[in-house]
Amino acid sequence: MLSHPNGLIKCKVCTNCDPGLGLKVKQPCRPSSDTVCGTLEGFYCLDPTKDGCRAAQKHSSCKPGQYITEYRIGDECCPMCAPGRHVHKHCTEFTSTSCVPCVDSTFLDEPNGLMKCKVCTNCDPGFGLMVKQPCTPSSDTVCGTLEGFYCLDPIKNGCKAAQRHSSCKPGQYISHTGTTSSDTVCSDCTGDTYSDGSLTACQSHTGCESLGLQEIKPGSPWSDTECELSHSTARSRIGAVASMTVLMILAGAVFLLIIVRRNVGILSVSIASVNYCLVCV
Repeated sequence: MLSHPNGLIKCKVCTNCDPGLGLKVKQPCRPSSDTVCGTLEGFYCLDPTKDGCRAAQKHSSCKPGQYITEYRIGDECCPMCAPGRHVHKHCTEFTSTSCVPCVDSTFLDEPNGLMKCKVCTNCDPGFGLMVKQPCTPSSDTVCGTLEGFYCLDPIKNGCKAAQRHSSCKPGQYISHTGTTSSDTVCSDCTGDTYSDGSLTACQSHTGCESLGLQEIKPGSPWSDTECELSHSTARSRIGAVASMTVLMILAGAVFLLIIVRRNVGILSVSIASVNYCLVCV
């Protein structure tokens, strides 16, 4: 069953109203609601829930002052077992209660007269849960939420069920980031702004004209404006590039001519010097 709107990949197992814990079915499990347990005749609830009970214990008729530490079996008022232990043998007229530890992922967190321990809660990742505090013989597992989940069913120290944070749609921005106790809050982009759903604030549409560009597709709440070079701007830029190319070619030619003329002058002087030396010889 699953009792809340959810994004979970599997349903919860219905609660078992165990007569061994003093329980009976008050309302049967349905696809959209869990079993509601009540107490058996002669029992009282140890662990109440909103509509029912998770664990019960037999009523005691012990003397005043004995009800806190003792429970009644037949005509005997037996000492309760300490938290983390359960009754192995009830007391008799001649022997005290025999208690043994809770084992195999079971616990009891209060003094009790129960014959067996409660099963530790399973923090199921399929429900967005992880172990916050592990189960001990005297305390139940405390579950927390996985990263990216928030608690749907909080309890005193932890959580019983969680759900993945909502994702904002294109055209919306994240106005409040999800926490372990609350879902993501999305808000719509308005005016000349947009968001793809992953932003924490809407972005302004690009102004094509202010950049000397031509708008080819207007912006929407979920996408930016698309721009391209206008024909006149494109022609101007092509002309500028062509002019710059010509200037660079001319500058290169002048530079090359200067180098050539300088080398020719040096060569003429060298030949004249050689001829002079030959005449002298």
